[in-house]
Amino acid sequence: MELLRINERKLKVTLTVEDMTAYSLTCEKIDYDNTETRRAFWCILDEAKHKTGFDAASDKVYVQVFPSRGGGCEMYVTKLTDPQGEPPPITLKKELFVEKALFRFDKLEDMLSACACLIECGFTAPSSAYTVHDAYFLSLGQDGAPPLPERRRGATAADLVAEFGIRLDIAAEGWLAEHAACICPEHAVERYASLSAAARPRVLR
Repeated sequence: MELLRINERKLKVTLTVEDMTAYSLTCEKIDYDNTETRRAFWCILDEAKHKTGFDAASDKVYVQVFPSRGGGCEMYVTKLTDPQGEPPPITLKKELFVEKALFRFDKLEDMLSACACLIECGFTAPSSAYTVHDAYFLSLGQDGAPPLPERRRGATAADLVAEFGIRLDIAAEGWLAEHAACICPEHAVERYASLSAAARPRVLR
């Protein structure tokens, strides 16, 4: 199990197949109403407290769960403080919603890592990549109809990519099309996900 404290309020948990077996968890059957699931989550959070200092005992907890291709999963735990009441049950989201978004990365490695993370979580939407002034840009297309209000509260691709880059106003894509070099006009996420060790950008057409 890998525990990464992203900031004071957010934790990333990566579970391998062996971890899932040890905690009696499966991505298909994760349900907070299940006693074993609740026990497993709080055991994980307890270990995170001891190893990273991330303490969620007194906060609302929102958990997004993304299955990994290898059989494990990635969890993003966010503390949502509400002084008006007790923490509600953990919310589990297994759906990755992709809305149109644009991100800037100061390092190529950061963009490659973001692409790899998206692929692990089942990303299939349109995407393209640009470079200009030693910076890299990743454009994500929407994967379907505009989200319903309740769907917007679920997991989004932007949540994942925001760990690696800076989200920009989508209107900036027009400027990129005119002034930047398009290094991958389509399927950028899929094509760059496997290049995590790349030292320089490649033009993929």
